[in-house]
Amino acid sequence: MAVVKPVLYPTNVLEGAILTMTPSGAVVGKGTERLVDRDIGLECEDAGIAGQRIWHADQGLAPKPAGTWLLSGTGYAGKTVTLESSPDNAVWTPRASVVPVTDTPQRVDISGGPFTIRYGRQHLTGPAVPIRLTEWVLSVGVLLKFKPSAPNLREGVTSQVTRVPSGTGRTWGIKRGARRWSHQYVMSYSPDVDRLQVLQLLTDLDDGAKACWLLTVTGELRWVVLPGELDFTAADLGIAEWDIPLDPIEELP
Repeated sequence: MAVVKPVLYPTNVLEGAILTMTPSGAVVGKGTERLVDRDIGLECEDAGIAGQRIWHADQGLAPKPAGTWLLSGTGYAGKTVTLESSPDNAVWTPRASVVPVTDTPQRVDISGGPFTIRYGRQHLTGPAVPIRLTEWVLSVGVLLKFKPSAPNLREGVTSQVTRVPSGTGRTWGIKRGARRWSHQYVMSYSPDVDRLQVLQLLTDLDDGAKACWLLTVTGELRWVVLPGELDFTAADLGIAEWDIPLDPIEELP
């Protein structure tokens, strides 16, 4: 598989927007708030009335720009899903569409580049089953760098095995879940020019508390977290151009 440029999507402009679903609304306990909760383990599910499904967002009077559309869930394989925007909630402009082959996470660049429009909607016609979406993300990506080296050519994993000593002195390995993917990328910045972008990244992710999408060098979308603090050692040394290492770890539902 060809290597692509890795991109992190730390924001979702729909957080804080008013979200609705038509025609049937959401199943009780699985409402639209789950579309922007940064948790792919919690699904938003419609009540399953036949016909077109529409998910609608109103960003209010201070909309934020978005250049990439990401969605994940089940029930949309083989169907056309379309993203539209509107300045007045009446006249709609198509921005992007995708026909997923399987129920896997989708990433689509928005036509015309980043746009700032108050109203947005994604719609789908004629699914055979109720649609269950985990996240609806409109974002602007942060381009990362990947420096090939012998260790980085292999995808790393983070074990979820806990070592527990017994009363007899023997140590047992208790598996808490599947191994999680991990890798290292870098952000390269000039401290005087681009440090505000680094601070904005930390703000967007609440210092690593929020999960987000990452497009890897192999073209896969992974739902990741950035644990720990970023390393600003090079900035302290006064280096004109310096790398900030990022160590994303896959966040499994």
